[in-house]
Amino acid sequence: MKSIVLAATAAALLAGNCLAQSYIPFSYPDAAGGSTFLTGVRGVSGGPSDQVYISGVYTPLGSADTQGLMYQGSITTNNGSWYTLNYPGDGAETITSTALYGPNNLGGGVRVVGSYKTSGSSADIGVMYEGPVSGIGGTWTKLQAPGSINTIAHSTYGDLAVGNYDTQLDEGRAFVYTISSGMFSDLTLSGITPTSWSAYGIWQNPNGSYTIAGGFSVEPSVTGLDQGYIVDYDAATGLSSNFRAYNFGDNPVTSVVSHFDGITSDGNGGFNLTGDWIGVGEPVESGLGFFAQVGRNPDGSFSEAEWLSISYPGEGNGPTSGNTVYENYVLGIYVPDGGVTQGYVATVPEPSTYALLALSAVGLGGHVLRRRRKSAKVA
Repeated sequence: MKSIVLAATAAALLAGNCLAQSYIPFSYPDAAGGSTFLTGVRGVSGGPSDQVYISGVYTPLGSADTQGLMYQGSITTNNGSWYTLNYPGDGAETITSTALYGPNNLGGGVRVVGSYKTSGSSADIGVMYEGPVSGIGGTWTKLQAPGSINTIAHSTYGDLAVGNYDTQLDEGRAFVYTISSGMFSDLTLSGITPTSWSAYGIWQNPNGSYTIAGGFSVEPSVTGLDQGYIVDYDAATGLSSNFRAYNFGDNPVTSVVSHFDGITSDGNGGFNLTGDWIGVGEPVESGLGFFAQVGRNPDGSFSEAEWLSISYPGEGNGPTSGNTVYENYVLGIYVPDGGVTQGYVATVPEPSTYALLALSAVGLGGHVLRRRRKSAKVA
């Protein structure tokens, strides 16, 4: 029986099916028929390791306006506390929508970034909140990149926040915002000159440097973002290094769009990432989320990625996105058959499980976890 189970598991892996051990719905309980989007996650200081802050966006049923969401509690049970957290404005604007992304633990409080909209305008204006997760007594800061028509802050860690801004609608730019100085700067991708690029996830390394993840394109395209990337960033000099580009499954032919949305440490000097991909050909699995593990080579560069597809189970469900990642948990959204957008948490096997499955599959004449062709490296 054990060999049959291993064979079935290996067959599913070889077919590229999702590998998450479990999926649970994870939505704002007071949504009353509205949509929940999970956008970011960070661990809470002290206490059990499953305690997290989760940021999100709530869209009430029948409304086009959004509200910011914050959750504090277990990542596996959804039995924590939920709060709506909305930018109050300065009295000179009528705020219609707030969206929150990428929280960071401040040790007794939270810093979270995002954007807001005002009445009569479709433009996004960046914003940052610092204080209790409940929003009581916290402070808000407006973040608007110079010369921008849209600014969205996506993630924050240490003294930095990263995000995107537009000076024209068909070309996005990634920014790095230094919180202590209040200064914006463009994120440069060492070795390439993209036409459009994003910064969605940031992680601070033990040596004080940062690693940033997102997507880019070097040619005008329909989406503007064709490949995912990770890059190291030195906050003191503003220089990036160790840039590496990735396509889902290491296959740029079948994966026409790949984008990293979240990044976290894998505990071994590398990173776990999540994001979305759009593909062509058979089998048709485009518009899904993914989990990727990237290590460090001896020279400090990034290794090839190990890829796992993420798709919320259930016949008839619509697209699944991978929006953020914490340890071996992927968080995002899915669309139930005939329903509205909901959040989920997927548990991904530990890397040691990959190795055991790979060894078990040797006798089956296959490799459990495909590496396929090497990712493009431009430096």
